[in-house]
Amino acid sequence: MTIIREQEIWAMALWGDREHGEDAVEFIAGKVLHFEHLGDERGQRLWVQVARRYAQLKDIMNAERSWLGPIDDIEDERESFPANMKPYSGTDRGRRS
Repeated sequence: MTIIREQEIWAMALWGDREHGEDAVEFIAGKVLHFEHLGDERGQRLWVQVARRYAQLKDIMNAERSWLGPIDDIEDERESFPANMKPYSGTDRGRRS
């Protein structure tokens, strides 16, 4: 498989996640079944590949979330930095405390 094709498949998995959210699994499975019903092996094979990438994507996202913890906690921690060690926010460019 070419790199470009692999990127397209990952893009389809990401699109499914963005557009369908919690229903992405059902959407992708529906595509697999649709092409199976039509007898379109290439279409079915494509969507099986998308399903595999989507599963990998969710595994990666879940692993990162468990490692990072809730995103809200990260924002709360910004407030606990000492004044002279606040993380760069992008708004204090050129100013020194």
